[in-house]
Amino acid sequence: MNCQEALSLLYEIIDKEASEIDVNEVQRHREQCQHCFEVYRVETAIQDFINEKLKDGNPSGSLEALKEKVSLKLDEIDGQQTAKENRPFFRRTAAVLAAAASLVILIGGAFFLRDLYWHQTEYLPLEQAHVAIADDPTVFVNDAGTFSTILRVRDELGYDVSASVHGFSLIGGQHEEIMGVTMAHFVYSHDNGIVSVFVAPSEQFEISDDLKDGRIVRNQIIFFDHYCRGCHLVFHKAGLAVVVTATNDHNIELLDFVPGHTII
Repeated sequence: MNCQEALSLLYEIIDKEASEIDVNEVQRHREQCQHCFEVYRVETAIQDFINEKLKDGNPSGSLEALKEKVSLKLDEIDGQQTAKENRPFFRRTAAVLAAAASLVILIGGAFFLRDLYWHQTEYLPLEQAHVAIADDPTVFVNDAGTFSTILRVRDELGYDVSASVHGFSLIGGQHEEIMGVTMAHFVYSHDNGIVSVFVAPSEQFEISDDLKDGRIVRNQIIFFDHYCRGCHLVFHKAGLAVVVTATNDHNIELLDFVPGHTII
């Protein structure tokens, strides 16, 4: 088996899709070929890294550590090449590690895109629903519709919405389809400050897992705080409901803004 044949089977072996015969032949070749050994070792390490990061969902620390290790190794290889420019092995190894560094950067970009996608699906729809009324909350003023929304939330989710919260007055409410879930959207106003309150059924709307490590306990309520770009969101569970408060005014302390309570 030559190098080209061995490397063509590389990803099948890493993904455990190659036959036992192919694995044994590639293994024998790697024992005799330092270049293929280095390629296999680096590619396997990267694949293990990807799998681990996909599993734990927290790429940043390990990603930066791996980038640093690869950079240090490249510096080491560069130094060795200067002293031994006629040794082709070092040039090949440097090329492999350079490719590995590029892959690491691409992996980082992939996780960045994944985080962006997560934001777009988990938070952005709530932000957009709030921003849509922040400039003109009077569109929510409808006493009959608001009263109907309050009753529905109370009857279906056992959650009683307050008429005022820390000087903020409820000016309106209605049900909206957000993120594929029918939830109540209430709007509170005080001076120029606007707060949206979303009340969703907990069986259909879950608090994102990436918030659960940063929970905050206040007044025996577990809150999950999220800042992004121009909006602040705070999540908490109340019986059968998940309650989300939102504002783009960072002077408003949402952790003190509890717009209702469960009905015992």
